[in-house]
Amino acid sequence: MPYFRTIQLFCLLALALCLWSGCLKRGEDDPWLSLVTRDDRISRLWELQTYTLESDHKTETSTVFSSTACDTAGIGGIRINNLSRDETLADTVLNAVIIKTENQIDQTRIYNIKITYWLDIQGNSTYNVTGTYSYNDAQLNAKVSGDFECTQNSWYWETGMRSDWAVTLLNFPTIDASAIAETGLPVRYMPLQTFDVRELRKKELQLEAESTAENTLEQIFLPYTVITPLDTIYNCERTVNTATELSTFQNWYFTHPEPEEE
Repeated sequence: MPYFRTIQLFCLLALALCLWSGCLKRGEDDPWLSLVTRDDRISRLWELQTYTLESDHKTETSTVFSSTACDTAGIGGIRINNLSRDETLADTVLNAVIIKTENQIDQTRIYNIKITYWLDIQGNSTYNVTGTYSYNDAQLNAKVSGDFECTQNSWYWETGMRSDWAVTLLNFPTIDASAIAETGLPVRYMPLQTFDVRELRKKELQLEAESTAENTLEQIFLPYTVITPLDTIYNCERTVNTATELSTFQNWYFTHPEPEEE
């Protein structure tokens, strides 16, 4: 009988220790119980296995003049611009379709990019990222390759109703094929990126981020005068209303590599 009481006491102490240290803090696909805290589980080297991004960014601009005669540049009316991104990474190959729409004219770019991505999260609230990329640029008729990295950037847990439910990384290098048109690099550095930690196991890490945003902006410009061969128009006014909508979903799945055998 004392033997069983000793076992019960040990189990109670272990459970209390887990509750106190964070062993039971878990994401949606975390193990039901782990004797390792989320801090210890996340603080290791991770290799990106799969990545998915769906993003749609729409901008609608309405320009109105107090008189049609004031619109000397012919810019009045409604213009709709849209940037759609669909990116999928598997087996170190990123397939990306970027559709940019301006004034009802679509411009589609398709990329097949060889990319590696390593995320090294350290227990002192810093992280490092290293990676490589290569792709064929049809416009330049050239093969482009290079690498990217960041070192000693900061990260921290988000806390709320569910403690340690999300992680925020500062100056995070996110995969973004649309950045190739600007810099040639399929990576864009985000000042701040927050992920839900959907799954955190000893050798698996799954991060997700889903967001929607809507913004409106009204600009009323100072009155001006238009002089034409037939008339002079005073107090011309121009008003510009801009509405933007952005919806994004992304999923990152990492694994912790097995140590190489000597």
